[in-house]
Amino acid sequence: MNQPFLDKTSCWLLLTGKKKTQKKPVLLLSSKSVADVTEVEIRQRGGGDGDRVVRRKPNVLDYNKSMGGVDQSDMMLYAYLDERRTVKYWKKVAFSILNRMFVNSYILYKQNTAAENPLNRYKFYVQAVEQLVEDYLGGGEALPERRQKPGVVMIPDSKEKDCCVCSDRKQPGGRKRSRTACTKCHKGLHGTCLAKHKCKK
Repeated sequence: MNQPFLDKTSCWLLLTGKKKTQKKPVLLLSSKSVADVTEVEIRQRGGGDGDRVVRRKPNVLDYNKSMGGVDQSDMMLYAYLDERRTVKYWKKVAFSILNRMFVNSYILYKQNTAAENPLNRYKFYVQAVEQLVEDYLGGGEALPERRQKPGVVMIPDSKEKDCCVCSDRKQPGGRKRSRTACTKCHKGLHGTCLAKHKCKK
């Protein structure tokens, strides 16, 4: 619902828009845009394939086109940032620095990659995390099976398997490959899917 308000004494025009299900309304002040809605295509959340159509206000589209580097950096930083109130402040600072390193590394990857279809940011993050923990997960001798704790281990020779939790070949674009496997049943398994996995031997 769009509601234009005109104050003749000050010559200011305020355009407001609100969704019925919106709990926290956002006020957008503009002396240029009109009270209208435009449909645009954006990428799927969570690294999914294909695009989805959303409705945007003209002043939001104008801001997205003209926003500076700091705004873009913050937008990329907070897309996958999981901050919790219970986390101590020094941990928040450490994770913020780590997340900014990931954002900068993805920008460098996009600028220097020669691939025709470069990874999207979500898949780039997942692959970077898997490579960072590769030495830790693959190091040391394996424990006997009776003492083996639930976990994931790197698949040898950089091979990949379908994740037994989140991969679904029946759905278009639903196949999810993993470079790690369960330490017990040896099925493909992402580290982020470990909590949802139940071994069936």
